[in-house]
Amino acid sequence: MTDWETAIETADDQKLAANASLIEHEATHNAYHLGQILYVRKLEGAWDPSKGVK
Repeated sequence: MTDWETAIETADDQKLAANASLIEHEATHNAYHLGQILYVRKLEGAWDPSKGVK
């Protein structure tokens, strides 16, 4: 994830435009799975809302 962030931050507009679809797909994919993790942790009572996202 850090490598992706660095690559996007350092890319020029042309490279970003050429890879926009891939970047969008990866971002959506990761958000979906992070949501799944959060949901399961909340169901299991393994999520402390005072320590982060509510």
